[in-house]
Amino acid sequence: MLNGRLAAGFHHILKDMYRDGRLHRMTKTDNGKGGVTSTPCDLPCKVQVDRAGKLVQVQGYVEGDAGIIILAYGLDTVKDDDELTVDQETWRLIGPELDAAKSHWRCRGRKRNHNLGVV
Repeated sequence: MLNGRLAAGFHHILKDMYRDGRLHRMTKTDNGKGGVTSTPCDLPCKVQVDRAGKLVQVQGYVEGDAGIIILAYGLDTVKDDDELTVDQETWRLIGPELDAAKSHWRCRGRKRNHNLGVV
C-alpha cells in the first residue's frame, strides 16, 4: 500500500480541500560541451499553507515563514530551493521531507524576495 497507491488515495480524498499550486524548479541537462543547461519546469500540485504550525516554530524561523504541505501524488521529489506559487504568493521551499507513507511533502516556506528579519 505504501508504493504510491496511498499517495493517490490521499490525493483523491484531499484534493478539493487543498489549493492549486505550481512547483517551480530548474532542470539541468548536460549541454554536450562540458557544462549544463538549466531549463525552467513547472509542475501542478495541491498545497496547504499553514502560517502558524510547528514547521514555522523552529530555529531559523523568520517572521512570515509558513509551514507547507504538498500532496506527493504526481511529484517524484521536492527539493530545497524549489519554489512554489499558490494564491499569487511565491515561496522558496526549505527542508522538504516526504512522510513515511509517501503521501505528502512537509517543508517550510519563505516568501520569495523576503529579507531575513524584515517583514
